[in-house]
Amino acid sequence: MYGTIVPTWHALVGTMIIVTTLLCNASAQSLSAAGATDDVEIGIVQFGIDGGITLSDFHAPGSHAEQYTSRVSFHVGIAGRIVLTEHFALHGNLQYNRRGAVRQSDFDSRLFRLDFLEFSPMLTIRRPWSNGICPYLSAGAVLAWNVNALVDVEHGRIAETLRLTDIRSFNPGITLELGLEFGLARRLLIIGIGYHFFPLSIQRGSDPTTELGNEDLSVRLYILY
Repeated sequence: MYGTIVPTWHALVGTMIIVTTLLCNASAQSLSAAGATDDVEIGIVQFGIDGGITLSDFHAPGSHAEQYTSRVSFHVGIAGRIVLTEHFALHGNLQYNRRGAVRQSDFDSRLFRLDFLEFSPMLTIRRPWSNGICPYLSAGAVLAWNVNALVDVEHGRIAETLRLTDIRSFNPGITLELGLEFGLARRLLIIGIGYHFFPLSIQRGSDPTTELGNEDLSVRLYILY
């Protein structure tokens, strides 16, 4: 069952939170010493584009013999942000994300290609520094809709098919992100590291349903106006 699946990157997510906490504490001391305040406009709404590199992986229950390794791909999309206060903002993005994983066996290597349209609403905690750089931590939900599915078999003896209807179409999950904001005139450049996780079901014909955990680590670049 899916309950046996545990994300292997939980330690990394914990590290992300610890690092952001340390950055926020350091920035608070810096601001206090310098007497500086953030000059961001409260209530401002910004829109822009985002994109980056995605490292995606599957995790099967322990009883399954399949061994999955990560797939490197990309994501692109649009993003928006509403500044609520000096330290809080609402952030959202709509992305096309190419996910999947490679399943290795004694006979062949099979690349699972799963493409998703994802919407991620997040609450952002930010701590401005005096030099215009602002570390942040965002947490929220990811709502993923499967839009493409196929399998590439390398040196395989047996072909394998994967149809879009074999994948559960709607997959909700969680997302975390940390990074730095750089204020450039009326533009905002954001560089972050993000983490997504959601359960994924594959059902082909009369075969038993395969429950997987789909998670990814991504490097994200935003440009907002």
